[in-house]
Amino acid sequence: MKVLICTFGSTAHYACRIFHALLRDITDTKLFFFNGRWNKDTESFIIDYLSKESPDLIAVSLLTLELGLCRKLVDTIRRFRSPEETKIIFGGPYAFLDAESCFEMADFVCTGEGEYTLYKLCERFIDAKKWKGVVLKDVPNLSYRHNNVTYKSDIQDYYYSRQFIDDLPFPSYGEDGIHIYNGIEWNGDLLLQNDIYTLFASRGCPNGCSYCINAIHKVRKVTLRSPAKIIEELCIIKKKLPNLKRIFFIDEIFCWQREWAMEFMQLYKEKIALPFECESFPGRHSEDVIKILANTGLRKVQIGVQSCSERILNDIFTRPQKIQDVINDNKTYLKYGVLPTYDFIVDNPFETPEDLLKTIEVVHLLKRPNFFRIYSLFFFPFHPLTLRAEREGLYDKKDWSSDINKGIFDKITTDHAGDQHCKRKWYTNPLKAITGGDKKAALNWLLVCYGNMNIPKKMVDIAFDGYKRGKLFWVLMLAYYYKLIGLFYRLGKTGIIVVVAYRRHGLLKTAKRIMEKLSKSEYMLGYYG
Repeated sequence: MKVLICTFGSTAHYACRIFHALLRDITDTKLFFFNGRWNKDTESFIIDYLSKESPDLIAVSLLTLELGLCRKLVDTIRRFRSPEETKIIFGGPYAFLDAESCFEMADFVCTGEGEYTLYKLCERFIDAKKWKGVVLKDVPNLSYRHNNVTYKSDIQDYYYSRQFIDDLPFPSYGEDGIHIYNGIEWNGDLLLQNDIYTLFASRGCPNGCSYCINAIHKVRKVTLRSPAKIIEELCIIKKKLPNLKRIFFIDEIFCWQREWAMEFMQLYKEKIALPFECESFPGRHSEDVIKILANTGLRKVQIGVQSCSERILNDIFTRPQKIQDVINDNKTYLKYGVLPTYDFIVDNPFETPEDLLKTIEVVHLLKRPNFFRIYSLFFFPFHPLTLRAEREGLYDKKDWSSDINKGIFDKITTDHAGDQHCKRKWYTNPLKAITGGDKKAALNWLLVCYGNMNIPKKMVDIAFDGYKRGKLFWVLMLAYYYKLIGLFYRLGKTGIIVVVAYRRHGLLKTAKRIMEKLSKSEYMLGYYG
């Protein structure tokens, strides 16, 4: 059996690499990372594969924002392979959210965590040797169509794979059949040269924030991997990645159970001893735990704050968070040499200027160094916050298709001042927004600049004082100072990319790629991390 796994997401996509490892012993499995792009290069590569390999199954991991790119992929597949020859299965968050709409493109839909859905589906095909007559009823979390009727397998448990979490293979790295598109050409597994390794130590989140997919689950479950199993994985990775310098745990809340944390940190310090990063929640860790984490190697922590307005946190986001914890954590992490980074949500129609001002008042108190990741609120389908916004007339379903076709989050990362796919009017035209009556524009800019280490905090404080006195001039100057820094950053970055591309690929190929960018002939999904 021949299987192709595709993703438009990060090249470190942990689940897809596990899928490859799980299937490679029973099937001929390839893994393609399109790296957020669909253009002539990616299209010709998939066409070449289809003509040579004739896959039996193509599995696509799908985020909501990748829907437009996925349509182009499926259209190309169906030009060369019929549903009778090659089945397509969708998995990932969007498949769980809206399985019915997925059947416009897919033959099967995975509606839960998909390791054993994919594995069992392949086993059933191998037993039958063709798709006709394949028994599907015992394939966990599978939905499928027959005669325009949707059927579900007997096992429908989103968390089905969790019971085998320590039995799953470690993700594939460096194996044959892994191909990554880097924007210019296809390569093998480029991540073998990375200096960072990304993994999960647990699955799930105990919170049910209204803007997040976790809020849709009636039962929220956090499952911890055994510390010994994680250490075994990291020992293998240390041998595979010669440039490895740091580890990033992308659990939604890392080390959320104290006893587990103590056991894990001891093993990590003894056998791995590399600097690491993680994600957390305000007030999640006491000072003694933070001290142990720092002594073990924690160097950076990403903390979801989102807002410092109690009304927004409690009534809108349904987020169990205390404002004082944000301030206390800032002091504690810096005390032990850990760099805190903070996530905030802006462009929230439920949020008033008074709500946003409360966020700025707290941010004003945070000590540096730190930086922010600032996201525009995105209304994902069927999420509680989306449904509420529709009921209250703050969001129209018609806008959703337009947002999806953009293919990107509006996001700003303030560790540098480069534009981060933010197309909001307050960001693209500060003068018009700040002087034109947008009461939140100046506050958004204060938030951005408080999180940028290139701008002295004293300068932002002066602009904030001016704002409180009704003087917007200093905020306006601050915004354009930020954009000037961003311009120099982008010029420098572009220059480095062009030089590296020229040395690797020569003048003609580099020039061709630049012209494609300028003509906007490439459909590109920016990194949304």
